[in-house]
Amino acid sequence: MGDVLILGKSPGFGLLSAALEKEALSPIDHAQVIAVAIPLNKPGNALPKMDAVHALTDVIGYVVLGHRPEL
Repeated sequence: MGDVLILGKSPGFGLLSAALEKEALSPIDHAQVIAVAIPLNKPGNALPKMDAVHALTDVIGYVVLGHRPEL
């Protein structure tokens, strides 16, 4: 069986994160980004403990293409 690539955040999430850091989001958008991001970060604690998992990265969006040869 081959490897599996799991994307935890949708493409474009990095743009929203950058806007959040620059305080360029409306209060509603800010709340939505936080509401989506927090639950998505929770599996990160369990994944490294699983025997079948042998690689992790936090890349998002177009950066995945740069890692493609390593997958």
